[in-house]
Amino acid sequence: MDKNEIKSIIAARVAKELKDGDVVNLGIGIPTLVPNYLPKGVNVMLHAELGCVGAGPKPEMGSEDPCVVDAGGQPASCMSGGSFVDSATSFCIIRGGHVDATILGCLECDEEGNMANWIIPGKKCPGMGGAMDLVVGAKKVIVAMEHTAKGKHKILKKCRLPLTAMKCVDMIITEQGVIKVTPEGLVLCDENGTVLDAPPHLRPSKESAFHLGIYRIRPSAQYVLHAHPVFSTIWSMQNQELPLYTESAKLKLVHVPLIPDGQPGSVDLAEKVLTAVSHTSEDTTAFLMEAHGVLILGETMENCFHQAELLEDSAKIAVFQKLLHP
Repeated sequence: MDKNEIKSIIAARVAKELKDGDVVNLGIGIPTLVPNYLPKGVNVMLHAELGCVGAGPKPEMGSEDPCVVDAGGQPASCMSGGSFVDSATSFCIIRGGHVDATILGCLECDEEGNMANWIIPGKKCPGMGGAMDLVVGAKKVIVAMEHTAKGKHKILKKCRLPLTAMKCVDMIITEQGVIKVTPEGLVLCDENGTVLDAPPHLRPSKESAFHLGIYRIRPSAQYVLHAHPVFSTIWSMQNQELPLYTESAKLKLVHVPLIPDGQPGSVDLAEKVLTAVSHTSEDTTAFLMEAHGVLILGETMENCFHQAELLEDSAKIAVFQKLLHP
């Protein structure tokens, strides 16, 4: 593959990590190609630290505006509804935690999530730019880079170059694969998120198929919680919808659909889960899985836990109500 093809492969894979409505900052190099590969229906707000909120794809030759450039100084565009702000405001957006993801190039990364992307001692480099703010201010840090440089590995046991920041990288994407950074080490995945290589304790749940599917069909779901609480599982075998007795449950859970039974870890179960989720409104975020457990979708993990707790309390009330009044 030539360089341009490699860069396109990396940029296209990075684009799959972005969700509709995300605020995203792009670094120089490969990251600037990402807007050209956004999936259909995924609209993101691109932020450039030099002061553009709502940056668009690279303009066609001949239609460039010399006043609108990307982080690398190359011609850029501004989407309808976008705006230009001063540098101080732009960095307030970053430091205030309003950027959902930043995509950066890198010279070196290591297994601890440390990154070095600003200088090679003794050589001329573009410098730090806004990277040191982005890697601590953005909610997710994705490194997009070629796997090697002149035959030398760029993903190391320990970075050798001066660091941009420590333990800041969440994901590394190269033309060779997708690597997730965890506290216990690196996890190698294929382009669909399937784990190819990882220590046994880092391998994902056998139900990862429906987890990944939910993220694709319900972009508002930032977290997916699947558990097997006792009373919720008992009620799931009653083959009827869970009655909600308390005002809190009626207000927060609204409606709890029952997903038909399926063999754990099977394609059949994944299809049943995704069918149920796709046929319900965005307001429906709690599900019972027949003879299995619960499925909760939420904007935060804390929100998922609260829903699961409320669902279990509601199931407990329903079980005792049925025992006392058969």
